[in-house]
Amino acid sequence: MQSTQQFLQEDVEVIGLGYDLMMTRSFKLDGDVWTMVWYWLKWLG
Repeated sequence: MQSTQQFLQEDVEVIGLGYDLMMTRSFKLDGDVWTMVWYWLKWLG
């Protein structure tokens, strides 16, 4: 149980890191498009 919880914790951290990289890359290369997508997702939500 402990190992499973630790695995999930590491998985979440990896996903978070990838998300941060994606955000940074998107803002650097195509910030306007990413902003449009963000507003669109927020509007749907």
